[in-house]
Amino acid sequence: MKKSFKKIIASSIATISILGVSCFNIYATSRTITVSTGQAWTYMSSETRTQAYGFLSMKLNAVYPQNGGTDNFRYLQGSANSNAQQLCNVVTLDEQYGGGYYPDIYEGMLNTTSVQFKFRGNDPDYAAKADVNYYAN
Repeated sequence: MKKSFKKIIASSIATISILGVSCFNIYATSRTITVSTGQAWTYMSSETRTQAYGFLSMKLNAVYPQNGGTDNFRYLQGSANSNAQQLCNVVTLDEQYGGGYYPDIYEGMLNTTSVQFKFRGNDPDYAAKADVNYYAN
């Protein structure tokens, strides 16, 4: 009885985990962006936040050289603003990580409804293209 209960619990946890990753992809905005040299932020258009959760969602699917060549790129940095005010910490996104990143919204900013995601390169010397997903929760 205990073995079958453990198997049921383990399979339930696995199913919930898979559904969680799938939900991220279903509802998130998906874009290919260009980030410039000098680590200047590339801003996305504003998203409306549901205020259901105290965090945002970001995912890096791929990052690669802007003008072709050898792809040694792996990281991108992401964050978000609301009314030109920083909303969460800067997160380093890794294209080899299969899941999303969920930075907490700063205390006192949880009632924010308008979110503007922003992304920049991980190295100031290189421009890149990146495929990203983001969701304002």
